[in-house]
Amino acid sequence: LFIAFFPLTEDGMFLQIWEKGSIVLKDKPGKQHGTLIFIPHGKMLIVPSDTIHGGGFKSSGTGNLRFHLYISTFPKEGGSSALP
Repeated sequence: LFIAFFPLTEDGMFLQIWEKGSIVLKDKPGKQHGTLIFIPHGKMLIVPSDTIHGGGFKSSGTGNLRFHLYISTFPKEGGSSALP
């Protein structure tokens, strides 16, 4: 299972993601930051479904409008379920 994101405006979009296995420290708020990624209009970011992410940023006058979807892969008979 994967999750995917793509911008709905020509402004593109921003998404913040954290490395797999990272722990947000509750006793030290603001001390851990994910990686901020810009996704231009016409492109899509696909990541594993267990990726910790956030995208509630107002990055332009139109906001940060985006489409968020799940991609489920099922193996063909004798095939692999991984994305190419």
